Amino acid sequence: MAAASAVMAKKMGRPKTSVRNDVSIKFDKTLAGKARLIAQGRGMPMAEYLSEAVRPIIDRDYAKLMRELEGEAN
Repeated sequence: MAAASAVMAKKMGRPKTSVRNDVSIKFDKTLAGKARLIAQGRGMPMAEYLSEAVRPIIDRDYAKLMRELEGEAN
């Protein structure tokens, strides 16, 4: 009986397949389909394609938000 209690439980969920810190999000189905085709054509994961596509927009908006919040704090 001691050997049975020493067995570790299996981890649930999908195995990690990326070095990125990916999360699941809701995204427009039509755009997701287009993004998937583009990513496949470029030989890259869809998450990587979308991350690269939106990174400049998010970085710009984040920097703007931080400046606004910093101005409110002063």
